[in-house]
Amino acid sequence: MLIWLLQRSEPTPHDNSGEQRPFRTGIMAELFSGFGHKVVWWTSTFDHYNRCQRYDHDCRIQVTENYSVQYLKGCGYKRNISLARINENVQIARKFAKIAKQEKLLPDIIVASMPTAELAYKAIRFAKPYGIPVVLDVRDLWPDFIYESVPTLLKPLARIGLSSLIRKTHWVFSNADAIISITDDLLDWGVSYAGRKREPHDCVFPMGYIKRKLSNKEKKIGNVFWESHNVGDNDGVLNVIFVGTLSSSFNLSEVIEAARLLEERCIPVRFVICGKGIQSSSLKKRCASLNNVIMPGWINDIQIRTLLDRAHIGLAPYIDSPSYIKSVPNKPAEYLSAGLSVATSLATGPLVKLIGKYQCGFQYMNNREILAEKLTECTNANDNMLKKTKRNALQVYESFLNGEKIYLDMISYLEKIVNTNKKLKITTSYSSN
Repeated sequence: MLIWLLQRSEPTPHDNSGEQRPFRTGIMAELFSGFGHKVVWWTSTFDHYNRCQRYDHDCRIQVTENYSVQYLKGCGYKRNISLARINENVQIARKFAKIAKQEKLLPDIIVASMPTAELAYKAIRFAKPYGIPVVLDVRDLWPDFIYESVPTLLKPLARIGLSSLIRKTHWVFSNADAIISITDDLLDWGVSYAGRKREPHDCVFPMGYIKRKLSNKEKKIGNVFWESHNVGDNDGVLNVIFVGTLSSSFNLSEVIEAARLLEERCIPVRFVICGKGIQSSSLKKRCASLNNVIMPGWINDIQIRTLLDRAHIGLAPYIDSPSYIKSVPNKPAEYLSAGLSVATSLATGPLVKLIGKYQCGFQYMNNREILAEKLTECTNANDNMLKKTKRNALQVYESFLNGEKIYLDMISYLEKIVNTNKKLKITTSYSSN
């Protein structure tokens, strides 16, 4: 098969000097191409996470023999929710429509991430005349997320301003051939936008994570890095980590204040907050006087894996937004893959249900006191209890979030859609004679 993947904001294999770990679309591209399928990933030249332009023009870069990335020149933006970002979404969609028409080889199937509706809209309009199936992959509640983020007084204006985008989102879901998502809640949201009930081809494929085994040399490099940052291993201190973008999507303020409480109480807990983003400067200032918080900045895949090996608890400090409440993002899957307990700020949703049912984490409702108390309890837990929690975490990962299993199932799913579509084309052609 030739598969087109449409996702304009994930990190690509060319980011951070090629050391960027792949997210959902990147993993899909690697696995699909590894199984012999041809993959073209369409994305923006603008790096969403590093806030910079990768290239100053449209270009296609080969990753492997079967896998390439088509970069579409966009204007970029400074804020996630802004007119500039919406403008870039429109630009990327138009660029896609223009370049797609020039392609010599048509795809067998298109998988378009939601967001964005603009890009998915152009994909469906392109695909329909050729009978190419388009599958929507729902990641979050965009554009609803924009409306929820606007202050109450401005919501009436926001509703008017978003009306065109909302209509387009309804059209996209109504005209897609299938809808998939990372959770049941998000899938139901997408199906509701389509104005119908779930159908057999509407499926959930969780945000899986693929563990990569490190060589002894890589382990040594990673361990030296963490020792140089005074992040000990089995030194009697509870290692609590966050690995991700320091964006407004996360409430790390309460985490810093919980660290302050624990230091005042002489509780042996060490916080390692990794990444960079708009919160970097303010967070560094707030924890400058704390000895139990370490901020090494952005870290590569080797450093992440070796940090996971010496950590005990992974933080999922999401803001209280429907997009996160209804989701199980990649971060918890990454933590669970290493046997870490997940500490989430959320009060409800599929992630809370998952860690509660299988006893592999806890919730703290974005409250510094609760987080400090829960971590104190963890330092007081005996070895058997910590080992049991680790076993539970690993079991949850293997049963529900193992990326190799999830994306193999997705390949089979897409192959089935393509084969069914080909049979329909044959039947239609035969019937018309």
